[in-house]
Amino acid sequence: MTLEQAERDSSSLRSAIVEIRELGDFFAVAVMEKTGKSIDDNSPLMNGLVAYYQLELKGESESFDEAVDMVMNAIYKLVTVEIRRGNKP
Repeated sequence: MTLEQAERDSSSLRSAIVEIRELGDFFAVAVMEKTGKSIDDNSPLMNGLVAYYQLELKGESESFDEAVDMVMNAIYKLVTVEIRRGNKP
């Protein structure tokens, strides 16, 4: 992998994270408005992933689908690296 490719991948991942975090923020606000309960204990990224799967958004937005795939792949890679190092994720 070239440096240019790594930078593009990094930039794409950052954009994907921003997109999923925004979804998470919207989801947290909607939950608060409807139930009066705060879900701010979780990160906006986790809230966004939960919203995507719980609201069954797959296929509704190509942008969200790609962003979620990128984020989930990055999480998977990080976890497998930690497991190989003998750390618990």
